[in-house]
Amino acid sequence: MSFVNAHAQARFDALRDLNFKVPRVFEFPVDDQGQPLKISDFFGVNTFDIFKMKEKLPKDVFFSNYCFFGIG
Repeated sequence: MSFVNAHAQARFDALRDLNFKVPRVFEFPVDDQGQPLKISDFFGVNTFDIFKMKEKLPKDVFFSNYCFFGIG
């Protein structure tokens, strides 16, 4: 198999795999009454921001990261 045919075969294999791919299903967040939340109500809730870093990391690790990223 030549170099060109190997690349073409890889593309064909990728396209074949796409034909059998099952779409992912997402469950949107809802409130206590079952109503969907606005995106702004839950956007960024799973981020590891500076406040969570300070809370969760040991003091020396936090300050080394703080200085490393140039925040302080």
